[in-house]
Amino acid sequence: MIEPSDSLAFTLGYVRKYWGDDGVDITNGTGSFKAQDPFDGVPTTADNVGLQAHWRVNDKLEVGG
Repeated sequence: MIEPSDSLAFTLGYVRKYWGDDGVDITNGTGSFKAQDPFDGVPTTADNVGLQAHWRVNDKLEVGG
């Protein structure tokens, strides 16, 4: 967490997901077979990066997400 001031903070997140042979199901069982496994069973990875900001407007209100 990076806090440039008492009322402002930033958080960076990273997630790496790996689907092995026959484990690819990017739609959690919804949609057609091809939509669930668009890579024909080939192992697949996904890298996700997120940034969140939080701003404390006053003692009773904080905005963030």
